[in-house]
Amino acid sequence: MDGSIRIGDSGFVKQIINDEQSTTFGTKIYTAAEVWTQKKPEFCSDIFSVGVIAQELLTDHHPFEADTEIASIEKIKNGQAIELPNFVPIQLKNLINAMINSNPKKRPTIKQLMDIPLIKQNLKQQEEKEKMKQMQGKGQQLSSQSAQGSPRNRQNQSISQQPAPNSNSAHVSPRNSQNVTVSQQPISNDVPTPQTNKINYQSQIYTTCKIPVGPIEYTPEISNTEDVLVNDNTFQLISTNLTTILFDPILKNGIFRLEIINEMKLQDVGICEDSIHFDVNESPWLKDMDKKVQYHFNGTLSHKDDQIKGNAKFEQNNCHIALELNLSNQQQNSLTFFVQGKEQPNYIINIPNSVRFWVCLVYNDSQFTISKFERIQYPKAKHPNGSRGWEFGSEWKLIEKDSRQKIEAALMN
Repeated sequence: MDGSIRIGDSGFVKQIINDEQSTTFGTKIYTAAEVWTQKKPEFCSDIFSVGVIAQELLTDHHPFEADTEIASIEKIKNGQAIELPNFVPIQLKNLINAMINSNPKKRPTIKQLMDIPLIKQNLKQQEEKEKMKQMQGKGQQLSSQSAQGSPRNRQNQSISQQPAPNSNSAHVSPRNSQNVTVSQQPISNDVPTPQTNKINYQSQIYTTCKIPVGPIEYTPEISNTEDVLVNDNTFQLISTNLTTILFDPILKNGIFRLEIINEMKLQDVGICEDSIHFDVNESPWLKDMDKKVQYHFNGTLSHKDDQIKGNAKFEQNNCHIALELNLSNQQQNSLTFFVQGKEQPNYIINIPNSVRFWVCLVYNDSQFTISKFERIQYPKAKHPNGSRGWEFGSEWKLIEKDSRQKIEAALMN
């Protein structure tokens, strides 16, 4: 293998003969929107599938990812793709967005894709590699035949050594000679490209772009510094005043991870909008809960007046808790929780674009240590089957009640 990524399908192939093709085929969540809305594929439906795969290779997430297959199909039909993260170059982002566009007429054609300089260059290199492999294989075959030493081979060898008009001393078959010529010719660019009002993909230059990653210098905002003893990255409550510690900087545009060790009696962790501040002895859950998310030590998630159970507790000493905040996707920013390295099933979506982490201590001598506060390039959260995203700003109780009613109705039927 030469390190190239190849896509293969061990299933079946269906040839589309004309625009009236009506048979539905293929994997559902890779099927283009027109198949679901018009009940038939088009010639550019495969462009959609390749675009979906390209985004998956870049981000490890399906662009129309949802809790169920049906929900993914609805997103495909409505063109509700997850926005590509900031580390993807803008030219490549525009290309993939065009490939997975719900309107087939706005997708690039095969010709346009093949004319992109980066693809054209890689294609030329790949063709030359394959030509070289073919020539090497045929050369080995000829060497093997000549080494057999049969009378016929010796006769052929004698004939081949006779001088011929306008020939070189080395014997090359006409087919091999033609292959050599093809492999040395550049791919012609003389074929005119039709004028179009679509994106000019040929003019785009692709570059490698990496967002800055690594540790973040943070500043704790403590309402009364006499209540908390700070020793490097460890924070200990030394009074009977409940204290909620905010951490600067305000987080925007990126993927951030805060990892904490519960040294003793850690109460809550969470995020809040950047307008929130805490006074002395102020409980985070008493007001402005519509602007906060709270993860309680007993595993409960709280927002507004709602509480959701199902995540792990972190009440034991030396327990490791992590909060992963993904603000690289404006359509679906998320906050995912980890306890002892295990991703928790309940997470938060549609986070505001500007927030801060906070930690709450209630009891005298309670303490925690920040082991990591960093920006990362790729999220660790997978949100596997069984996980559920709860929307920031929504009424969770109403959503949960509606879900229960739907499940009960399905069971009754």
